[in-house]
Amino acid sequence: MVLDCHRSERRACALVGISRDVYRNPAPPTAFNQRLSAEIVELAHRRRRAGYRMIHDLLQPKYKAEGVAINAKRTYRL
Repeated sequence: MVLDCHRSERRACALVGISRDVYRNPAPPTAFNQRLSAEIVELAHRRRRAGYRMIHDLLQPKYKAEGVAINAKRTYRL
């Protein structure tokens, strides 16, 4: 059941906790983020009980060798 609450954009964004600019202009996905996201999903399927921190620890050596820094916040977001 879908309820239409008739909230304004300003009020809805305030309730969710995002800025209106982020809502109107979402960042385009980059090729690197798409590749990283696919690897995260693949690792999550292989290691069912692993959380984002363990997955981050598993990805860290590979990307550090490539010279790319990823942090746990990015892993959690993707």
